[in-house]
Amino acid sequence: MGCLGGQVGMMTGSPTLALQVLYGTYLRSLLVWRTITTYSVLQNVYTYVTYFISATKLKATIYYESECKYSKQFIQEQIAPSYESLKDLVDFVYVPFGKSSHTKNDDGSLNFTCQHGPLECYGNVWELCALDMIGPNQDVQTQFVICDMNITNAREQCTLDAGLSVLDVKDCVDTRGTSLELKAELVTAPIIEQSGKVPTVVYNDIYNTTEYYGAVVDFAGYTNFKLSEIV
Repeated sequence: MGCLGGQVGMMTGSPTLALQVLYGTYLRSLLVWRTITTYSVLQNVYTYVTYFISATKLKATIYYESECKYSKQFIQEQIAPSYESLKDLVDFVYVPFGKSSHTKNDDGSLNFTCQHGPLECYGNVWELCALDMIGPNQDVQTQFVICDMNITNAREQCTLDAGLSVLDVKDCVDTRGTSLELKAELVTAPIIEQSGKVPTVVYNDIYNTTEYYGAVVDFAGYTNFKLSEIV
């Protein structure tokens, strides 16, 4: 009884202190609510921005040949310096095949002919295997292509730098190379038939002559122009 009466007396006898206690509790509750609300809003903004960027990414497919000097020049002078500034907004796809084609032998095997000879055929299939083995890691794919398309670099070292085994890539060339070349030919032939040139750049899988010339002359500038159309 004494304890209960004492508590009542304190509350009734000290109204200022009671209000201070209640006000302090209110402030703490308000602070917690604001913190939770702010965090929730930030989460929603982050989710929205992430979704917006991923949903509006531009796809740029580069059709090229491993031994074509113009392909090498394009990769080194256009892709290499612009990749870092574009990689978060652009999906880069590399297809090393160009003006190659295949014929079927009497025994059913396939023979590929490349514009710059057998060395290019081997380079194309090596890159196709490496890109396939790297998987969807765009950064590693791009660095590998830039490295392999530099005439001063050794292909095997570029392969090792990409985290791949040279022996595994050689095995792919011998076992899966033909199927990868056929897939590359399937997507490349209709594009090269329209452009007639290597390298060729296609945005969002639709060939456009104006876009091709714009991208080949100034890849970064024209790609940013295409991105501005999306936004």
